[in-house]
Amino acid sequence: MSLPTLIFALLVVSSAVAAPRAHAARELAGNDAIAVDAAMVSRHEKWMAEHGRTYADEEEKARRLEVFRANAKFIDSFNAAEESSHRLATNRFADLTDEEFRAARTGLRPVAGAGSGAGGFRYENFSLADAAGSMDWRAMGAVTGVKDQGSCGTYNQHDNTGTHATADACKLSCRTLQAPEQLPPQSNFF
Repeated sequence: MSLPTLIFALLVVSSAVAAPRAHAARELAGNDAIAVDAAMVSRHEKWMAEHGRTYADEEEKARRLEVFRANAKFIDSFNAAEESSHRLATNRFADLTDEEFRAARTGLRPVAGAGSGAGGFRYENFSLADAAGSMDWRAMGAVTGVKDQGSCGTYNQHDNTGTHATADACKLSCRTLQAPEQLPPQSNFF
């Protein structure tokens, strides 16, 4: 038997042996993809139940699943990198694209006269020489937890509450933090 014929015969035999393995590997990978997809569908369903989310029809649900999948992939990838001081998690906005979130939740509605700077904090007689290297304002009771400001323009109210509470904590040693609902509408303390 000549060398080229021998090589050809070996190729035919090795192909015949390898073909079922390759097919089995593709099938296994396909099953893994199905399992991953099923896990993501389950994760989305659990998230929907947790946040009371419903959709108009199956088409919208499928579209929102794809957005959720992309956001979950980003979150999982970010958390796996372990290069940050914080971690990400899904929240009630996990089925929104960045554009949808920005359009619905970050619209600025300026208040007339707000932010003019008149009467604001003055830096005269202020020195960093005596300042601590770091300070945990939470331990001092000077800040409250994260608040959902919603899309109703209450950002000014929450800002005022936080500013007022922090000023009280720093200047007056007051530990009673006020909720935005306890303040008059559009109040300006400074």
